[in-house]
Amino acid sequence: MDTGQSNQDLKAILEAKLQPFVQHVVASFGLAGLAIGIVKSGELVYTQGFGVRNLDTQEPVTPRSLFLLSSVSKPFVATAIVQLVEQGKMALDAPIVTYLPYFRLKDPRYKDITVQQMLSHVSGMPADPVDYHWYAPEDDEEALERYVRSLANEELLAAPGERYAYSSVAFEVLGDVIAKVSGQTFEAYVKAHLLDPLEMHDSTFLRREVSPDLAVTPHFGAPLMVLAGAYPYHRAHAASGTLHSSVQEMGQWAIANLNRGRFKGKQILQPESYNLLWQPYVRTDEEDWEEAVGLGWFFGPYRGRRVIYHDGDDPGFVSNVVLVPEEDAAVVVLTNSRPAPIGSITYAALDVLLGVEPQVPKPPITVPVGATLAAVGPEAAIEEYQRLQMTQPDRYDAHPFHFLEATSGAIEVHRADAVMPLLKLWVTLQPDASQAYEMLGWAYIVHGEEEVAADNLRRALALDPENEHAGKLLQQLSR
Repeated sequence: MDTGQSNQDLKAILEAKLQPFVQHVVASFGLAGLAIGIVKSGELVYTQGFGVRNLDTQEPVTPRSLFLLSSVSKPFVATAIVQLVEQGKMALDAPIVTYLPYFRLKDPRYKDITVQQMLSHVSGMPADPVDYHWYAPEDDEEALERYVRSLANEELLAAPGERYAYSSVAFEVLGDVIAKVSGQTFEAYVKAHLLDPLEMHDSTFLRREVSPDLAVTPHFGAPLMVLAGAYPYHRAHAASGTLHSSVQEMGQWAIANLNRGRFKGKQILQPESYNLLWQPYVRTDEEDWEEAVGLGWFFGPYRGRRVIYHDGDDPGFVSNVVLVPEEDAAVVVLTNSRPAPIGSITYAALDVLLGVEPQVPKPPITVPVGATLAAVGPEAAIEEYQRLQMTQPDRYDAHPFHFLEATSGAIEVHRADAVMPLLKLWVTLQPDASQAYEMLGWAYIVHGEEEVAADNLRRALALDPENEHAGKLLQQLSR
């Protein structure tokens, strides 16, 4: 990167190179809305909204539009914990039961789990709930403690400290730790000690506080659609994923972190505390930006630079926040569509920052095939799929992942009916895809058709015996 380049020059380059790139991707992928923010040298140099907040109302996305950021919430949890450590109210190496005497699991080794192990995903805790109950949300102050107490019959996946295993469940427990140690609700503590000092006044972990004038709507399926009332929020899961924010305000969060806790004269953490947050505690089996994990943050290389990163993914929403301290730069990308090529857009933003030509991603085959299915019907959609595979095999990406992304969110919010035609089409088009039968089985569970569900889940496991989610769902049916 040219260090003599002014931020005004950089903004002009981003408008000339990145903006048309994102416009093309939004159109070719059929996305509803997207927002992007880019920080350089302590300044939010570029913010832009693309598309709409809601396909039905056609309200435009702006830099202030509030998206659900899902697991991007986790670095906020880690920062809050380290604040409490700085205040002498807790210790990273202390067992969780020190602060939550009622925390317990079926496995007696739970007593050995420390705060740091949970923050670094080496606690052995279960990864995610099988069912987040998005369709039956709770919003009272006791929801988080109730959830923590409900874990008493859960098993550990491994001994505490033994190996890396990403766990959203662990962060729910950490949210309850923050509440009990601080004497405030989790949401109130984070607002008072992180959001307000960083002037993130629109941002909130409570859905009821999201301004209707700024809120975006999640979109599901292929083609994307609005499902009335469907939204991935449940207060018990606040610490792992209910932050609502904008690229404008997440830019302020990025600036504070790149400045090692300082923002407009306020200090949310002591600079030396970032040595704790950003220390690699364990290497993972992942690639790219998740090669190692610190406290609530992941690390990896990109074009010779160290990247500090977290993403988020829930039904209808995907998000990315990437810090590049060596360049004093950050990229925030938020979307209210799933599937969405948010990684490709983030790469493109970094490449423009670094003076590299960005690579345009191939849109998924679910875009034209889903549109044909909705407009004409399954037989025409099959013909369209076959035609595209035969005549334009390199134009669209036909990986099963895209069908998975287009169907799983609606099932998770218990609106499987909305994607049932696409699920049935998927198993016809890709009969060897284990995930197709997994998703179809899950959809039939939601419909209450347990025998048909079990048949499809067994088919999924026959195709891939290591399909863990299919195994869990089948086990759930057999209880």
